[in-house]
Amino acid sequence: MTSARVTVVVATIGRGRAVVPTLRSALGAADELLVVASATEAARVRRIVEGSGVPARVLEAGDSLAEQRNAGAVAASHERIVIVDAGDLVSVEWLAAVRDAEGDAVLHPALAIAFGARFALWPQPQDAPRTRALAGAAVPWCGPLAAPARLLAAHPFPEVADELVDAGWQASTLAASVAHTVVPETVVFVRVWDARPLDRRPPGGAVAVLPELGAPAVAVLGGEAPRAARPRSVLARRAARATRAVLAPWKSGARRAISLVRRSAPEPWAVAPWRAANLLEPYIPWPGPAATGRAERWGGLPDAARVIARARDAVPRADYVFLAPWLQLGGGDTVLLRYLAAVRRLDPAAQVVLVTTEPVASTRLGEVPDGVQVIELRTLVDLDAHREPVVDVVLPQLIAAWGAHTVHAINTTVGFDVIERHGAELESTVFLSSFTIDRQPSGERTSVMFHRRPEFLDPVRAVLVDSRHYVDLMVREHGYERDKFVIQRHIIPPLPAAGERAEPYSAERPLRLLWAARFDVQKRLDILARIAERARAEGLPVRIEVFGEKVMGDPQLTRTLGALDAAGVVRRPPFARFAELPPSDYDAFIMTSEWEGVPNMLAEAMAAGMPVVAPLVGGIGELLDDAVGYPIPRFDDVDAYVDAIRGILADPAAARDRGAAARGLIEREMSQEAFDRRLRSVEGYLRPQAR
Repeated sequence: MTSARVTVVVATIGRGRAVVPTLRSALGAADELLVVASATEAARVRRIVEGSGVPARVLEAGDSLAEQRNAGAVAASHERIVIVDAGDLVSVEWLAAVRDAEGDAVLHPALAIAFGARFALWPQPQDAPRTRALAGAAVPWCGPLAAPARLLAAHPFPEVADELVDAGWQASTLAASVAHTVVPETVVFVRVWDARPLDRRPPGGAVAVLPELGAPAVAVLGGEAPRAARPRSVLARRAARATRAVLAPWKSGARRAISLVRRSAPEPWAVAPWRAANLLEPYIPWPGPAATGRAERWGGLPDAARVIARARDAVPRADYVFLAPWLQLGGGDTVLLRYLAAVRRLDPAAQVVLVTTEPVASTRLGEVPDGVQVIELRTLVDLDAHREPVVDVVLPQLIAAWGAHTVHAINTTVGFDVIERHGAELESTVFLSSFTIDRQPSGERTSVMFHRRPEFLDPVRAVLVDSRHYVDLMVREHGYERDKFVIQRHIIPPLPAAGERAEPYSAERPLRLLWAARFDVQKRLDILARIAERARAEGLPVRIEVFGEKVMGDPQLTRTLGALDAAGVVRRPPFARFAELPPSDYDAFIMTSEWEGVPNMLAEAMAAGMPVVAPLVGGIGELLDDAVGYPIPRFDDVDAYVDAIRGILADPAAARDRGAAARGLIEREMSQEAFDRRLRSVEGYLRPQAR
């Protein structure tokens, strides 16, 4: 067998004299030493190299790690190339194995010893399905590698941030089915320059999404496939728990003892190169029990990969992926249910999955349409502690693995972050939905559309919203392009018509006004209290009933509820849907919101034929005018509200006519048929076979 000649390429990336121990570690075992430095540091690096006495050639290239590695690979004189960065050390044993290797695989050492800001033993994994799946959440191999020149020419290092180069190159070569081989009983030494563990994929940046995650072979990562659970009695389960509790301390102690034995000494074959490396770079701890006992162990299965595996095991494939923070009582949650039902209706053969992205329990999962699978990420991972891995690894990898045709993120900060960072990498058509700008009790405005990069919507096919007002706001105040937005009115199901009252309103039979919403700052219950106080002071025959519960923190809520009670407002229990109230028991509907999109509650009251008294905030004016209700110009104009109530009291027939007109408007504009027709017209939303 003829040995290959080897060029060692050292990228300096501004690390100056750290190049010296790197070069000396390869001295005598490489046929060519090539140092790559930026134009601004090249002269200094030449002086350092000349002063070391190591016969190395210095080449000028760009400032980035990828530029320097790629330039060195192009300039190398020999077919077999070793890539290493300044500060890292190779071993003569590894270089000898590289020289004798055959084939076109990327060669990795069996062990990397990390030193510097962290000290760790990092066994390098063989190329296997488990490793390929792991590459979505971590960096399987350390930076030093060896490969044929033609392979490096075909797969150059990606032009991303320096800390992402290894993750990006390994992921892209795995995706291209490049073979990676670990050379037994060889070691390299990797300098850690900051506190970040090198075996974890850094957050942010564009790293290739791995289609390999979709392969059945990697549905279960690390260990045996789960066995089918056998039902056990309550007594059996209690006994098992008691047994585990008794044995746990003994098992834990045994594991610690075994771990201490294993850590007592390094692998015998690693001792000689480890000692040699210490002589070149004293920062590397001297091999022995003291060092190995305190070393970290890298290369285990990270939490992100476990979450991906569990989610893939539960849902092997998905054609439509919906991302939402939770499923609770809000109007946006109801809209989400409408989209889920529409996709099941229009594309019944499709696989649909809903992923909730916040550490909050959903209360309406029972309303999810049949055939939609739900993954609550909070049940798989601590979302407070692991938010970044979820955004940067878990969700983009899952979407790619599922091969989703459509991804629709609705009012979820996590989902919008995924699209902002990784939308361009996904092959799915991407849609977003957001409906209003909220305000905190402090006055701060919040929206999932805020704090986004200028190119945020570039990979997004459309933002599906429910009002022109919201589009105008996003375009006028935030610079978004109007053609990215599509107005998609929601579905308001048919409701029984509100009852008609022939008799005039009186103290014995007062006008019954319905207020129903969450008790949060936006809904302005304090305005309702002032309206009730005024109506009571004037002796108007009005009974106001309030349905709802506290959802968001309003520091004045306790005082406001007291004012409602004092004004004679009747408080009712919480409700899940408008039809539960029921609308037929009331004569009119009143809203007092300071801001809104196009609220479902308003549209549902109109669908029931109820005359509506509501402020012209947000998109309300796109549904409400004098022909179908009683619009209030300003949300805090108590006099205008009281005037509208007087109008209903004075002319009940006219109020009923407006309610009937409102019902007709909703039937035309917000029916299931209208929603489906518009959704079919949204380019790319439905799979081709469903359109």
